[in-house]
Amino acid sequence: SQHWRRWLTTYCRRLRSQEDRSLLIEALDTNQVLQKTIRLSGGGFLRQGARLVSPAYVGDTLELGGFENMALNTEFVLCKAEGLQHGKPVFQSRNKEFMLSSAITQQGKVWIVSPDEKFQQTKNQGSPEGLPLKRYGALLVSPVDAQLLEAPQLNWQELTESGKWIMNKNAGLVKIRRPALPLQVRVMPPTAPSIIDYSDSYVQAMESPLVVWATFFLILEVIQFFFLHKASMKALSNRIIKFMSRLRWLLTSTCACLALFRLSSRRK
Repeated sequence: SQHWRRWLTTYCRRLRSQEDRSLLIEALDTNQVLQKTIRLSGGGFLRQGARLVSPAYVGDTLELGGFENMALNTEFVLCKAEGLQHGKPVFQSRNKEFMLSSAITQQGKVWIVSPDEKFQQTKNQGSPEGLPLKRYGALLVSPVDAQLLEAPQLNWQELTESGKWIMNKNAGLVKIRRPALPLQVRVMPPTAPSIIDYSDSYVQAMESPLVVWATFFLILEVIQFFFLHKASMKALSNRIIKFMSRLRWLLTSTCACLALFRLSSRRK
């Protein structure tokens, strides 16, 4: 219901060029909210404060392959939360275990793949320059001055289990996947109704009273059926029916009061 209301308030825009896509990626924050208004090449606008609903990801997907360590043959997506590293974007593996980032080593500017924990440690040190690869926790290293703009980009080095670096001519960035253009995006304006947490919603407030009412109403019906079946006189049956009717009204009024109380407590 709430999600449906929000969906009805969304609107679509078409990204016709790579420039449109780049502008959108640059304007989005980590919560998929536009930090500035952008004008698209088709003449439309994406307003500041709007939230990207679909697709969930519009950036490049980098695929690494050819390495002996199979865990490193994986896909990386743009990680906006980490910002820029030495002026370059940071990418995170799909399983969030590895980071692909730019580093300035003793050999020059390269791209390295390191475990997430090691990346965070290096970042907390201020992203120092000129460190040996071991200090970065690097598992993979690209050729010096490599650019991750086109694929394939091979001749990457890999750290083996024995601690030695080996170069594989067929390993590295094997593919870059970009969304096909024109790309239709669905955006939610900042004026869309917010989604209330279920624990604070009116539906949840009614849930417990309804469950209590339905459970005890059924129990009363079973009890009435049992006593009526055992009753030998019509007068006794009428008394049972009248008594159970009052109990049902008492149950209904009690649950109604409880529901009204819970509804009033959630009114903002």
